[in-house]
Amino acid sequence: MAISDYLGRGQGSAVTTRKLCEWTGLDTRTLRQAVETERRSGVPICSSTVYGYYLADSDEEKDTCVRSLRRRAREIARTADALAASELEEVGR
Repeated sequence: MAISDYLGRGQGSAVTTRKLCEWTGLDTRTLRQAVETERRSGVPICSSTVYGYYLADSDEEKDTCVRSLRRRAREIARTADALAASELEEVGR
């Protein structure tokens, strides 16, 4: 059964990661990978750190989720760049 089969339409029907893990028997990492796979195949699964996962009910909901994912991707890239530029030094010795 696909993760999207457990989801309703709209943010108001969002399901938490914990609840989805209970329902599916998947661990958190496997659940996230399954969501990613479905998204990449065209299923409009949105997510909110506050509410959980849900199927987009409008272009606005989908666009909000896309903006959030892109913002997170930029922040992760900035952190990776900072780490790459950091210098190794003995810390705490």
